[in-house]
Amino acid sequence: MAYSPAKDHLGSSFKVSATYSDGLIPSFLEYPKHKPFLNSDLRRSINRPVFAYPESNSNAILSALKNLQEKIRKLELERTKAEENLKHLSKETSEYKKVLQSERRQKDSTKTEVAKQNRDLSSQLSAAESRCGLLEKQLEYMRKMVQNAEMERSTLLQKQVNIL
Repeated sequence: MAYSPAKDHLGSSFKVSATYSDGLIPSFLEYPKHKPFLNSDLRRSINRPVFAYPESNSNAILSALKNLQEKIRKLELERTKAEENLKHLSKETSEYKKVLQSERRQKDSTKTEVAKQNRDLSSQLSAAESRCGLLEKQLEYMRKMVQNAEMERSTLLQKQVNIL
């Protein structure tokens, strides 16, 4: 018995089960075990072949159970991956939240520092203004004293000139 690949009208590869001695190809082809559906691009591993012939009830039940177990295993893997992704996202979110809070605290401390500096400058300005006012009053008082002294001197000079 020789095996040779043949193509059907869909382009799928089938193995010819046998060739007759006269070179004719038999009317049946072996079902491809790696392909579960003829009209699908879905492929299966060769370790888990698809059987084209009907199974007995117990084999069908066992096959269905195996398929269910496989689906459950895949779902559990997906759930585990989803949980890991959730943990990762949660961790990233908490780190981002910490960074935001740190930045917010830094901005708040900067604002309070600026406000404190403004209050200090304001108090220094008001103290300088009050000192300036006091100095202006002293200057005015000294001008009056100088003016009075000059007037007294000029009066004294006139008295001396009048006396002489």
